[in-house]
Amino acid sequence: MVLFENDWIMLMEKEAIVYVLVKKEGYSLKEFEPVLKKFKRIKLNGFQALRSVFLNCSKEEQEIGYWLPPIEIVIARDGMAATMYINDHPASLFQDELIMNKQIKEAAENAGVQYGYITLSLETVLLGKPTVIAKGQPPQKGEDAKITYKSFPKKKPQILDNGRANHYDINFIQEVKKDEWLGEKIPAKKGIPGKSVLGQRIEAMDGKDFTLVYDEKSIYEKESSGIVTIHASFDGVIEHPYPPLSVQKHLQIPSDVGVETGNLEFTGSITIRGTILPGFTVKATGDILIESKEGVTGAELIQSTHGDVYVCGGIYGNKITKVMAGQNIYVQYTNDCYLAAKETIFISTYAISTDMKAQNIRVDENKGKLIGGSICAKNSIHAAWVGNQLGRKTDLIISLPDRKDSLKKIKEKSDEIENLEHELKDLRGKIAQLQKFLNKMMPAQRQTYDKIASNIKEKESQIEILEYEIDEILHLLKSSGNEKISITKAAYPETTLQIGSERSTIQQMTKGEFKLESGVLNV
Repeated sequence: MVLFENDWIMLMEKEAIVYVLVKKEGYSLKEFEPVLKKFKRIKLNGFQALRSVFLNCSKEEQEIGYWLPPIEIVIARDGMAATMYINDHPASLFQDELIMNKQIKEAAENAGVQYGYITLSLETVLLGKPTVIAKGQPPQKGEDAKITYKSFPKKKPQILDNGRANHYDINFIQEVKKDEWLGEKIPAKKGIPGKSVLGQRIEAMDGKDFTLVYDEKSIYEKESSGIVTIHASFDGVIEHPYPPLSVQKHLQIPSDVGVETGNLEFTGSITIRGTILPGFTVKATGDILIESKEGVTGAELIQSTHGDVYVCGGIYGNKITKVMAGQNIYVQYTNDCYLAAKETIFISTYAISTDMKAQNIRVDENKGKLIGGSICAKNSIHAAWVGNQLGRKTDLIISLPDRKDSLKKIKEKSDEIENLEHELKDLRGKIAQLQKFLNKMMPAQRQTYDKIASNIKEKESQIEILEYEIDEILHLLKSSGNEKISITKAAYPETTLQIGSERSTIQQMTKGEFKLESGVLNV
């Protein structure tokens, strides 16, 4: 088909290939440009190739490009859209909107488009711009599982001068009743598949699944309408208000711990309405609450392995009392005793001749006194007054973490987590296979399934605990360099301040915030 001809050249198309025949010399490339603009369907191989044809004047047909279809459909790589490119003057192709859409659909079908057609307006197409003529349906990721736990007030008991706790003390022991709702899981939802413009199904990702993490010995689960809920197996108190959630037994002593009760050792929490008489011991895995306003005198040992110890009054230790807590200790005053807490020791009024060890030690910053004893912390010590006018020797010591040892512990715990995750992957694979036959299982098979499910929860709980322990070590390392001793009123002479290996004994009354500056204690 001859597209254009004059005395110098002939422009023709054969089987979608465009050729030029130069009949005689004298026709410039510049003169040829208006001809090219007239035929929008010509796609040149390149400007240099065209220029070569005119320079050489070989008087033979020379290929210069392609003859494009009037409507070209290009499908996106992801198959989610088809775009129309018009390679001719739109007004010459389309006059009627209905017929136009039919033409476009035919061209699209020839390109493989089967889904998502868009009806176009004539006005839009006549602009001649690339136009999306079909859209696929994207897959929709399923909603993730939703885990909700019952919220519990944060324990913040504070002790007043009269020995009573303020309104926060109602949150110290957080009781729950048998069968009480403690949390729920709304399962992950399946994803909704999508569809490409080629009509191909596009698989969707299902929502992420999460597991309710709880202690199976004290909490049970049930399912209703696809929602899994967890409940307390017995009356008790919350041991862990955060995953892994746990309920423990609650022992309530209506009066004193003494001859009638003997020494107490209990798996759970203990509330003592009275006091602990001299020479007696109370041990518990959970919280210990001693409500007597008079406090404790001469008890041998008060120990919570995983929880807090809360003494509403004070402690007269007679040089034998030890109080140890897996978390915090709260007390109004102390005298001649030893306190150790994994986290923080809170004292309302004073501590005399009391040795202490904790992450942080906080004595009321307005009136709290530390007189005598060795007070050791890993992060901070706060007090109003330290020592006394008689020069009572009082040591405030902050020990810095061993970075090398800390990193070693993190590595060990991380390796343990990695091993547990490998084990979990295998167990989850096994349980996924068994789930297909859950409704057809014999009792022995169901027992195997339940055992695997229980093992999964146990390992998930172990991972949670290890991650929490790693976070604690990391927090300690990150806070390294921020250690401080804060004295708001005065420190008397013979008070020793020490952070790491830097140590200074005060010779005259002083106050302030003491820390390491460029490795030197700023006393």
